[in-house]
Amino acid sequence: MFVHIGVFLMAIAFAIFAIYLSKLLKNMAQNIELIGKTTDRMESKFDHTLYELEQMLIESNGTAKDVELKLDALNSVFQTTEELGQAAQKASGAIVKMTSDYNEDSRLAGTRPFIRIIQASEFAISLYQSWKRGRTVGKEG
Repeated sequence: MFVHIGVFLMAIAFAIFAIYLSKLLKNMAQNIELIGKTTDRMESKFDHTLYELEQMLIESNGTAKDVELKLDALNSVFQTTEELGQAAQKASGAIVKMTSDYNEDSRLAGTRPFIRIIQASEFAISLYQSWKRGRTVGKEG
């Protein structure tokens, strides 16, 4: 009789073990299925992220080209400014030379105020002409 009770207890233990094992396998199957769905969603989101990144790179490239074009357009402005500065430097150098020539000439002692007015007006005219040249060069570029 003890043998029958022992076999019965072993059968119950095996049944409990089988039930536990089946529940464990069922939970593992559900978890594996859930992991599969999650990886599918992750793959989809990753593809979307890569697409968005690609679009961002395309936009950045367009923005960089736009900035490059605008900087190229500004080159003529800087060249015009440089030419204006050179013209002003040449004009002021010429005025300094003329002023020193007039200061050294003793025959023109009473005409200094008039000479300075003439020099200033010549300087202003040369600056205006240089500015006008710069504007026409800027419009051509």
